[in-house]
Amino acid sequence: VVHHRPQAVEDMERLCFHVAQNAEEAAQYGADRVVEELRRQPSLLLCAAAGSSPRRTYQLLGQAARHDPSLFEQLRIVAVDEWLGLRDGEPATCAADLRTHLLDPLGIPAERCQRFRTDTADGQRECARVAEWLARHGPIDLCVLGIGANGHLAMNEPAEKLCPHAHVARLTPVSLEHPLLATCPIKPTHGLT
Repeated sequence: VVHHRPQAVEDMERLCFHVAQNAEEAAQYGADRVVEELRRQPSLLLCAAAGSSPRRTYQLLGQAARHDPSLFEQLRIVAVDEWLGLRDGEPATCAADLRTHLLDPLGIPAERCQRFRTDTADGQRECARVAEWLARHGPIDLCVLGIGANGHLAMNEPAEKLCPHAHVARLTPVSLEHPLLATCPIKPTHGLT
């Protein structure tokens, strides 16, 4: 689990690490950090990843929401990524996964969640739209990420360096084996991240 709010990509070396003993401890630590930050800043902008890696953290946040729903009344969410080319509302989308596992359990309405549109004809334009939204409503205060089977972060495939802004990413065959895509008859080739 990593925590720190880097001011720039060059600031990444100042990240602090917390090494958890197991997945449950990591999930609890992540949920505790989100709750701690929400108590400090109720309108926190949380950047959230879909998929199985953060799912237990989201379950723990859902338990916290059942105990104290007021804690999440101002929380804002921005989705970290999305498959490019799926139909909007398709169960394989990152948006659908986040709705099921994070947004609905926390009672977050659509107007407090920003996401990439998967069914766009122009991925670059969609990235520019999300970047503009972040410029007006950001910065991101906290991010919950998972690590893909091949080490990808937020549809950024392993590479010498990460692209620091919203962009279209070409996906590798390993990433296209993601469990969210298991039922998709046509696999996307790119992601928005």
